[in-house]
Amino acid sequence: MRVGKFFRSMLPMDVRNPQETLFKHLKEEVAIEPKLDGVRCQLHKSGDSIILYTRKRQDITQKLPEVVGSVRTWPNDVILDGELLSLGKDGLLGFNEINKKIKSGEGNGIFLTFDILYLNGPIYYLPFWERRELLLSMPVVDHVRPVPQIVTKSSAELKQAYVSLIRKGFEGIIIKDLHVPYYFNRTWYMKRLKPVRTLDLKVTGIAKGKGNYFVYDVSSLEGLIGKITVKGNRLSIGEIVEVKYDKFIPSEAYPLGKSLRFAAFVRRRKDKTTPDAVGDKVAEWVHL
Repeated sequence: MRVGKFFRSMLPMDVRNPQETLFKHLKEEVAIEPKLDGVRCQLHKSGDSIILYTRKRQDITQKLPEVVGSVRTWPNDVILDGELLSLGKDGLLGFNEINKKIKSGEGNGIFLTFDILYLNGPIYYLPFWERRELLLSMPVVDHVRPVPQIVTKSSAELKQAYVSLIRKGFEGIIIKDLHVPYYFNRTWYMKRLKPVRTLDLKVTGIAKGKGNYFVYDVSSLEGLIGKITVKGNRLSIGEIVEVKYDKFIPSEAYPLGKSLRFAAFVRRRKDKTTPDAVGDKVAEWVHL
């Protein structure tokens, strides 16, 4: 590993059944961090040279001068792993806003860092708890800050943290093993736990997609809210289907001013004739 050379990020595995695993017993202490809805980023600094890479190896250094300027005076050469978000007057803004900033350079970005892999030399082989201590020893600056974290070996505390962070508007939690080095791939030493959100919606439109796939408009009680792609022409106009989604996102293309992110068909709801109401628009920022 060297400063300036892109590396493959450590990625989490999804927990499918927390009620039977994490919420019942933990074998040892774990670190819990909020799951952030931003752009994964690695920051490389060697002297005055600073580079920001996205997970897809895109160099976005010129789009984040406020982040670059914040670490330029750091005395150490470092490589940080973290997440980019936009910073608004009320808190952190979600993926849509940071994506706009990366494209235009306009706005106010912040780099929330959750790991350090290089500190005047490679340290990725150290256990995570030790890397975290080194990360917290770095100078505090406006546009680069560590992600908040709690450490627990209590299943009850883990569940409480999960519920609390969801209620604050975060996507979920990241659970990390404290005693492992940095893995440059997807690993069970790093877990992701997100709620499964579903709505029962009415099919209101059909269009032919690529190959044997069809794209269906789906509407809530208030109106069109998203699209789902299903293999084969299986659904009919007017029927109610269960749709899972990640979250609501702002969208001027839809009459409600929002749509469903990562919407996917789950099943038909033959027992229902009326779609769900989506209610008021959800806040798109959270506090740290």
